[in-house]
Amino acid sequence: MVKKILLVKLETQTHLYAPYGMLYATDALRQAGYEVEFLHIFENEINRVYEATKRLNPTAICFSVSTAPPLIPTLEATRKVKEMGYTTIWGGMHTSVLPEIALTENSLDFAIMGDGELPIIELLSELQKKIPDFRKVKGLAYKKDGKIMINPKREFLQELDLYSPAFDLIDVKKYFMNLFGLKKVFPVITSRGCPFRCAFCYNLAVNNMRWSTHSVEKVTQIVDYLKTEHGMDGIFFHDDNFFTEVKRAKQIVEAAKLPWSAEVRANVITQDVAEWMKQNNCRMAFVGAESGSQRVLDYISKNIKRDDLINAARNLSGSDVTLDMSFILGFPTETKEERMQTFSTIAELQKINPRVNATVKVYTPYPGTPLYAESLKLGFQPPKTNEDWARFNRETCHLPWADNKELETMHRVSVYAFTTMKDFLPPFYSVLHPMAVMRYKSNFYKFPVELRAIDALRAGKRVARKLGVVK
Repeated sequence: MVKKILLVKLETQTHLYAPYGMLYATDALRQAGYEVEFLHIFENEINRVYEATKRLNPTAICFSVSTAPPLIPTLEATRKVKEMGYTTIWGGMHTSVLPEIALTENSLDFAIMGDGELPIIELLSELQKKIPDFRKVKGLAYKKDGKIMINPKREFLQELDLYSPAFDLIDVKKYFMNLFGLKKVFPVITSRGCPFRCAFCYNLAVNNMRWSTHSVEKVTQIVDYLKTEHGMDGIFFHDDNFFTEVKRAKQIVEAAKLPWSAEVRANVITQDVAEWMKQNNCRMAFVGAESGSQRVLDYISKNIKRDDLINAARNLSGSDVTLDMSFILGFPTETKEERMQTFSTIAELQKINPRVNATVKVYTPYPGTPLYAESLKLGFQPPKTNEDWARFNRETCHLPWADNKELETMHRVSVYAFTTMKDFLPPFYSVLHPMAVMRYKSNFYKFPVELRAIDALRAGKRVARKLGVVK
């Protein structure tokens, strides 16, 4: 008898992003002899989960879960299929970071932490035994006699080439992105994890500074498949740190022969690397700049210098490469003067290189990271339930050491002051840009009437859409 598994990933946003975690899990399950059906759907299609469950009668239903709004419909679906009598499993970032919180959900049977390929197979194997022993499954959390049990973490998966994303289960074209002037850009993952120790990053909590890779040959096979079978015309390398090994990154890019973008640390963009990027069709480089204050950079263990940001901008100036730099405000211990250093650094970077695009966001404490522990000491109150974590974001996150309203205003002002990528220019940019520049130069963020006006216009548009007045 063929063993069947249903994999589900529910979404609430308007754009689908390639569900790599589930695609790799599918390959692992198939190799173990399971028949897999996969649903990657929006919350308004949730009935398809129940229909597929009745039709397949699977061994278990596995949900991919993030600590984000899609967790709400996932809870609904989990409760329903549990009522139907099925075993329920969650995996993904939410269970990797918050397994104890995840298992407070009565309808959830098992939670997988970290890489899912091996624990899902071992868990399903135990479920088929008369007397299962779930203690043997590393990377698994479960309940026994009403008590939550957390097994030891599993070793980081090193042999990525053992598995391939099951692209045949999805309509690849649905996941194409319009990026850097191309319409068929697809995210490609060549490695997992990151060897650096940024104190705010989920990677430190989940991957513990570990990094594993596909071989260059395997990545080339994946890229060739996406090019020939689906017409991919650009690549967004979605690794956490694509340039961990510069030589390997160069080999992959040169073999792909397509326009590309990737995340890269600022200190990697030396003159030599920048020249290579220009000559090899790099369209966009994403840099986690984080702060314009060297003290803050040191405090968060970023392991770069402020001068690295300046040099990266200078080395790529005069080219067609967009340098997209992300900054964060509101770290514990950060002063107002240091926030102003961030803004003045952005202005300096854009003066050096007009193709520097800057995004400024507000710090959000991630469980398991060093700064999360520091945040708790400083009075941060984390959510207590799955539902509360689903709604957790910078708007709902209260940082007791900062003026949260002012930080949010700073973030929104920065959108209009420092956005240079045409595809991301927000509405009313031409009107709001000079006002935003004036605010950051004068360090005045009180009474943001222009932003409230934008909010009112957007709210009116949403009402009009519901009434059918506008599309």
